[in-house]
Amino acid sequence: MKRLIKVFSVMIISLSLLLILGGMKVKAAYDMPIFHLITTNPGEDASTTIGINYHTPKAGSHIEYTLVTDKDFSKAISVTPEEKTWSIKGQTNADEKDTFYTVERYVCSATLTNLTPCTKYKYRLVNGSDISNTYFFTTAGLTNDWSFVALADCQYGKNKVSHNMIRTMQEIANNPALVVCSGDMTDYGGREEEVTWFLDNPVMQDFIFASAPGDHEYWARDISGSKLFTTPYVYNNTFNFPKNGANLALNSNYYFYYNNVLFVMIDTDDSDTVSSSKMSQEVNWFKTTIKALEGTYQYLVVLGHKSIYSAYSNDSRVFTTIRPQWYPVFDECGVDLVISGHDHMYSRTYKLYDGKVTDNAGDNRYKGTYYLDLGSSGDKTRELEQAILEDGLHVDGPDIKKLGWVLASHIEVSDKIMKVTVYNQYKNVVDTFTVLPKRSALDVDVSGLDQEALLDDAKMTIDSFTAQTGKLTFTDGEMLKYVKRIQVVSGDTVCLDTKVNYNANEFSYDVSNMSKVNYEIIFTLNDNTEIKKDFSCDYWGSSGLKIKDAEKLILSWSTTISNLSEYTWKVYVDGELYKSLKNNDLMMASLTLPNKYLVGDHEIKIELMLGDKVEDTYTVNHVGAAGVELSKEEVDIKVGETINLDYVFEYEDLLKIKVEDPTVASYENGIIKGLKQGTTEITFTVKDTDLVYKCKVNVTGGSGCNGKAASDLIALFSMLSIAFFIRRKH
Repeated sequence: MKRLIKVFSVMIISLSLLLILGGMKVKAAYDMPIFHLITTNPGEDASTTIGINYHTPKAGSHIEYTLVTDKDFSKAISVTPEEKTWSIKGQTNADEKDTFYTVERYVCSATLTNLTPCTKYKYRLVNGSDISNTYFFTTAGLTNDWSFVALADCQYGKNKVSHNMIRTMQEIANNPALVVCSGDMTDYGGREEEVTWFLDNPVMQDFIFASAPGDHEYWARDISGSKLFTTPYVYNNTFNFPKNGANLALNSNYYFYYNNVLFVMIDTDDSDTVSSSKMSQEVNWFKTTIKALEGTYQYLVVLGHKSIYSAYSNDSRVFTTIRPQWYPVFDECGVDLVISGHDHMYSRTYKLYDGKVTDNAGDNRYKGTYYLDLGSSGDKTRELEQAILEDGLHVDGPDIKKLGWVLASHIEVSDKIMKVTVYNQYKNVVDTFTVLPKRSALDVDVSGLDQEALLDDAKMTIDSFTAQTGKLTFTDGEMLKYVKRIQVVSGDTVCLDTKVNYNANEFSYDVSNMSKVNYEIIFTLNDNTEIKKDFSCDYWGSSGLKIKDAEKLILSWSTTISNLSEYTWKVYVDGELYKSLKNNDLMMASLTLPNKYLVGDHEIKIELMLGDKVEDTYTVNHVGAAGVELSKEEVDIKVGETINLDYVFEYEDLLKIKVEDPTVASYENGIIKGLKQGTTEITFTVKDTDLVYKCKVNVTGGSGCNGKAASDLIALFSMLSIAFFIRRKH
């Protein structure tokens, strides 16, 4: 007996240890937060699209976003991001000791679309019971009286200098919706500790953030002077910016609209930029893109890390290569303001054109660019090189290293002026200047618009041969000066959503995947009022009916649409009308029939009705499955006995099997077992149909005990045997 007690004791102790250890987590070398490096970035048009990016150790997360007034997220929309596994393994000069290298994670990216302009939203990240902090953003949509904040060279310092400066600017600018940075958010962009320092701070949760990459975003590790990534690899997997830039610099070279400003971010900062094809490609992209977008913005602001009118003589490539390639393009495209950093000293130029100072007199008003080098929004500064500021191009400025200043800029925008004010950390004004617009305001007074004339002038056509492309055209393009946005929608699908370019009076959009033929054109006027016009495009031709998926009985047919009238598709099964599809509920691609038509043979016909006239008819025959074939329709068994009941049915996943009285008999894996005397039925029902097949089961008493009594006796004899064994041991 003592030996038996010892055995039980060992088992109990072992089980306890397993339970304790099973509830513990092994402490990893790096315990990554569930939601990490969360960034809120502008979409191409920040009035309707916003990008979100984050890192996480767990797959399967999603984003919930809603209006800021939705306190408990009860009306939130859920978005599943694009998810990929990621680390810096395989990257040139990657630091093998850094957690970006050693800890593989998921990088998640999503773009929120169809947002409402001038609206404050909030979002959070969710994965099961894990929920992130709440982040906020406000969409663009204003054309007058708004502001943003600009930073430069925050760089990693393991201190609160940069974040405190951001808080100071939030107070000065009354919580701006947009913050931009000209690069060098970190000292080593390949070190997770530094990127975490900058982004995982509560101050970063309340605004949209956009940046250009700095040279330090390319820094991986210092190994004999070779320390750069060949691309800003971590940067491009930390931010989700519009992918509309030059092919060699996607996500680090891009543009976006915020209100009446077109922001363009250029990438100047890999070690080979000045001698590689990337810079030439960016320059050509800039010229082509900006000219194409002319008329869709009032101000043009560029951010690039290295100032082309640098006050720092040590980086000679700026003077020999970067400046000669970029300033003529800025002149040609009418850039208003260029914001840079890199030098860690404050400087700005007068308004420059063709490398010379110009003024605002006469036609000069429409020429020239201001170049602002913000110095540093962190604690890394350099002494001012006074000699460079005496070139006649620069305004005399402060030596921020001697003064111990941290700088940032508040930029206020109206339709008549853009005012730039530079502050230090003590909220003192360091410098201020104004930029006059080269372009007309976008919000032309709509009182001069004949709204009915605009609606009548709008013509929408769809290519009648391919039905792939829709076109919206205007005879009088002059009326579009009153319009800032045009949308073409069909149901929940947005076919066209564009800012208005004054130089265009024709807009094309894709309709190849449309399932609806009713369209609505929405004009958003300069005063944010909306006027609408309905279009209905109908039958031009059609192609035959077919069964796309026989197992699910999905029908498929197609049409080509062109002219304007109403029509109806009628669907018949075995001569009886099953469904009519009219205009806005028309499903041109496919239609799924109920499960009951999977069994047996059926004739399916569709008719295209133009008014009361049958225009087209298509018929297809569906040879369906036979009903459920049972091996027996009635069985007689005794209590405790078993017998096979086999069945054959093509769509087993649609079959529901039930024993009407499970106390009399059971049915599992094709075997019936008698449990007690009585009669019951086993029913085989095809889901969503009235098709039912039955097998009757008659159970009679056996020659011995019934099943339950037998099992009870076995249990009793087992207990008596154990008791007898223990007694014998004594």
